[in-house]
Amino acid sequence: MAEEETVVRARSEHTISRRNIDPDALRVLYRLNRAGHTAYLVGGGVRDLLLGLKPKDFDIGTDAHPRQIKQLFRNCWLIGRRFRLAHIKFGDKVIETSTFRREPEPIEAADEATAGDTDIYQHRNNTFGTPQEDAHRRDFTVNGLFYDIRTFSVIDYVGGLRDLDARLIRCIGDPGVRFREDPVRMLRAVRFAARLGFTIEPQAFEAIRRHHAEIQRAAPPRLYEDILRLFPRGTAEASFRLLADCGMLADLFPEVADAAIQDGADAYATWRSLAALDRRVREGLEATPALALATLLLAPFHWCVAHSRRTGHDPLHVVLARALVGGVAQRYRMPKRVAYEAVDLLSLQHRIEAPRESSMRRTASHPAFASALTLCDIASEAGLAAPEAAAPWRD
Repeated sequence: MAEEETVVRARSEHTISRRNIDPDALRVLYRLNRAGHTAYLVGGGVRDLLLGLKPKDFDIGTDAHPRQIKQLFRNCWLIGRRFRLAHIKFGDKVIETSTFRREPEPIEAADEATAGDTDIYQHRNNTFGTPQEDAHRRDFTVNGLFYDIRTFSVIDYVGGLRDLDARLIRCIGDPGVRFREDPVRMLRAVRFAARLGFTIEPQAFEAIRRHHAEIQRAAPPRLYEDILRLFPRGTAEASFRLLADCGMLADLFPEVADAAIQDGADAYATWRSLAALDRRVREGLEATPALALATLLLAPFHWCVAHSRRTGHDPLHVVLARALVGGVAQRYRMPKRVAYEAVDLLSLQHRIEAPRESSMRRTASHPAFASALTLCDIASEAGLAAPEAAAPWRD
């Protein structure tokens, strides 16, 4: 990617207002500035403010070193070993404040020869840098924007404002290299594109299609965390459709991809399930990790039940649910609590869809019953259960 000309968009040329910035983030910015440091609002918070969205986090970048930040804030904790981050706490809220970084020096030629291409994943230490260097080490141009509280201007070193206007997710640097450095960036590209309604820039999309299998090399806890982020904004269907388009769905969830192949004419049951969940999320439902996972596995679970019946076996719903969820839970080192609840949600579907009067009271007293009833409604909308299958329970 060619070096971009620095663009500074003045207060009169953008829509960011201090009224929309978290007051505690403003306190951190002002205190760092009063102490003589450069401090900017950085990353996704700036992107969302420019789009008129409410940011989930307000992160700050500064030229102050971690120890200097800690000296300024009594409510500051330094975390991390590879690179120290300052977590400035206000009650339950954390304002993450990091020192500007730059890309580490290239690996020595001899080391590069022995490491090989498959060891491109970043393990080297980060080093302090300038704001411009910090912007260039970020993942996507729309996440490389800075907001200066002193001048109320937006600073763009990487072409992020142009791509924001064009609604594009573009890598900073060569996509093939950037995605192999950190494969989770491919998942993040999909998440941002789906959540914001943006398009992944063609070169980046082709790089994902070429290197999608690299996602399996990422650390399972990071993958689990980023997968869960696909659900809370009501854009899970768009996210998983994109994952399928670029080849990553089969890498992350072979159970879902295999069920779609086996379903034949009903290959879109997963999309309908996720769309039904998305509608509820936009109406205020919380997509808990267990409900999100159970919805994603709903079509594969129903296929397993149907396959068991076709082969002349009486389906043991709990056993099938444990086998299906257990594979995913092991792959991503999922908390047992989440896995157990997802198994309950799936295995309760049979008792809800085919209720026995003698056991209805016991079923309704199950701790996961309310969420299982929601899942049954989702299954009905997706065509995986009879219409209004949950109606008798509401009566």
